[in-house]
Amino acid sequence: MKQKINFGYLGKVWLLTILIPPFLIFLIIGNYHSAKFEEIVGLSPLIFFMVVCGLVLSFPSFLLIWLVFRWLMNTTINIRKKKMILGIVGVCFVWITFYIFDPYLLKAANFWVYLWPLCYSLTLVTAVFLFNPSSSISSQDSNTSSQSLIDESADL
Repeated sequence: MKQKINFGYLGKVWLLTILIPPFLIFLIIGNYHSAKFEEIVGLSPLIFFMVVCGLVLSFPSFLLIWLVFRWLMNTTINIRKKKMILGIVGVCFVWITFYIFDPYLLKAANFWVYLWPLCYSLTLVTAVFLFNPSSSISSQDSNTSSQSLIDESADL
C-alpha cells in the first residue's frame, strides 16, 4: 500500500513556526524594556521583514524536515514517537540555521542571543504536537482507487 503525503501538516507547522516567533520575540523584548503596546505595533514593518526572512531562510530546513516526515510516515513507529523525532530534527535544523548566520551563537552566554532560536524552537515543537499529521496522509491502493471509481460510476 502506497501512501500519498500532502503538505497540509508540514505547511501548518511551517507557517506557525514562521509567523509566531517574531511577535513572541517583540513581546518579550518589549516587556523587558517596559515598552508600550503602541511602540511594539510601530515595529510591524520589522516584524513583516522577519517573517519574510524566516520564510526564505527556513525553506531548505523544511525541505529536509519534509524528507524526514515522509520517511517517518512510512515506518511503523507510533505517532507520538514520530512527532518527537520530527520535533528533535526540527529543533536541530533551527539551531543549525541560526548557527550558519551567527557562528558565535554557541559561544555567546547571553539570553538575548539565545532568545531567537529558543522562540523558533519552542514554536516548532508546539506546532508539531498541536496538529495531526494523519490528516496529511491518504493511503492509495489500486483496489481502493478502482473501488472508488466503481462507486462514483454507480452514483451516475
